[in-house]
Amino acid sequence: MKENLLRDDFRRRAEDIICQVLRKTAALEFGTFKLPNGRITPYYIDLRVIPSFPDAFERISEIYVDAIRRDLGGEKFDRVSGIPLAGMAFAVVVAYRFHKPFIYVRQ
Repeated sequence: MKENLLRDDFRRRAEDIICQVLRKTAALEFGTFKLPNGRITPYYIDLRVIPSFPDAFERISEIYVDAIRRDLGGEKFDRVSGIPLAGMAFAVVVAYRFHKPFIYVRQ
C-alpha cells in the first residue's frame, strides 16, 4: 500500500512538472490537428522543442529516468530506442544514464 502511495505521489509531481514544461516551452498547442492515423485531435504536443530549453529538457529527462528506474529497474531491458524524431533526444539521455546501448530504428 505504501509503495502505491509513493508511486501516486511521484506521478502527481511528474505530471505537475510536465505541465509546467509544456507551458514554458510552448510545446502544447490547441487547435485542430490531424494525426498520422487520420484522427483529429484538439491539441498537439511538440516534444521536438523541449531540448532547446536545457533546464526543461533536463527535468523531463530525469522524469523518464526516475519512472523507468521505479517501474523497471535498470536490469529488465538491454537497449533503448526513441520514437523518431521527437523522442530520440530523450532516449539518448535514458540510454546514457542506464549505461545501455541506444538504437536508432529507421522507418
